[in-house]
Amino acid sequence: MTAINTGTYELDQMAPHSQAAEAALIGSVLVNSKVFKEVVSFLPSDEFFILRHTWIWEAMERLYERGDMIDSLTVTEELKIKDRLEDIGGYAYLMQLANQTATSVHAETYGEIVARAALRRRMLEAAEKIARLARTEDIDVNEAVDLGQEVYNQKTASRISKPEPTMAEVNEKRRQYQSEISGFNWFLKGLTYTIGKLSIGDYFLIGALSGVGKTRFCTQQSVMLLDLPERFRIFSKMIRDKNPALLSDVYHSDDIKRVLFISTEMYDWQVASVFMEMISKLGYSRKDEKEGLSPELESEVLLMETTLENTPLEIVEAINWTVEQVVKRIHKMPAGFYDLVIVDQLTSMRESSLKTEMRSDQEIARRSQFLKAAAHEAKTVILCPTQFNGENYSGIQGLQNIRGSKAAGDESVGLLSIRKPDKDRTEAGTSVKINIAKIRASSGSSKDLDFKWSDASGTFHDITLQERIRHDH
Repeated sequence: MTAINTGTYELDQMAPHSQAAEAALIGSVLVNSKVFKEVVSFLPSDEFFILRHTWIWEAMERLYERGDMIDSLTVTEELKIKDRLEDIGGYAYLMQLANQTATSVHAETYGEIVARAALRRRMLEAAEKIARLARTEDIDVNEAVDLGQEVYNQKTASRISKPEPTMAEVNEKRRQYQSEISGFNWFLKGLTYTIGKLSIGDYFLIGALSGVGKTRFCTQQSVMLLDLPERFRIFSKMIRDKNPALLSDVYHSDDIKRVLFISTEMYDWQVASVFMEMISKLGYSRKDEKEGLSPELESEVLLMETTLENTPLEIVEAINWTVEQVVKRIHKMPAGFYDLVIVDQLTSMRESSLKTEMRSDQEIARRSQFLKAAAHEAKTVILCPTQFNGENYSGIQGLQNIRGSKAAGDESVGLLSIRKPDKDRTEAGTSVKINIAKIRASSGSSKDLDFKWSDASGTFHDITLQERIRHDH
């Protein structure tokens, strides 16, 4: 039987509580210690129902008061000092709580659930004492009423309330995030001109039919952000001139960008080939390696491999992963570590319940909620290619369908729908329309922009900015 925190009165397992919320709250703090400050302001340790959760929260409170880092290791050591580590289930239990919590973005909500349950238990305790007073006939009834009122007031005095931040705290947050909110440009100037830069917390669905180029669209954004063509040029010059000093041009940049590419559809080596096709100067493609490389192209392949190996790009093969596993991988590194995360693609993920993959509005919605929260908490930008089946998922209709399934919740989610008017698959020189929509926009308005898919490497290209300005006006 699970030990419970009875305080000064008798309680059984039927008393109001949520073991799941308590576990999720502690897991959230272990995943991201920054949320502890917000929750501890209204939730003391004695409001936990499960006794080992009380001890864990007390350890976190002591660490916080000393200004120490709160993580699984420091909490373990603090519990050892108080001889409570074995009582809570050891380090393994702390890791279990952390591993089963995909994101800490809901920590305050979990804390409020715990606090509400504690308030209801105090009301029950007050009711029991008042009932005993009512049965005690040797006490004057008016005195019993006064005592009963006093008991009730004491037990329910602490209501659930979160203190509002002071202006100093608001300014501290502003300073913390000021340098990060400027964001970075889209690789297509027309997108930046129309909808602005990408900035931390942004989550965009890149929707299209099969073969239109949604994965290459996201890869091209990564190539631009990492400045891979310039890196390739530097490595080429370094090897040609036998000058290792040129590496300083790559590694000592004050503005280094990091990209995480999670592929739920392709193998990691296939993703690497897509990147190589985009930075190749000689028109390399995967077919070339099957048919045999010319000496010149073979030399370029070696250079491209060297470039990728020395670039802050991580490619993760995530075939058959669930959205929860994807989110956990995003949180593997500290918040703000990745500037851009590509999750390719949303509809290829496995369901947690081991169902076959689904492409319904509801599944796009559910997975988007997880990933939007991850973008916000990990302080990054997430682009997620999504296969839309049929014309109902393009343009304004796609926007309305996904909004109808509550994909965005209370948050803003961007939708770029890539459509090609004529042919079944995108080819060099084909005209491509990218429809831009914000799911949060109550008016449901959207906008079409024209781009070109061209070059042997298969990339998107802008029309000129002057043409766009004339078009918009």
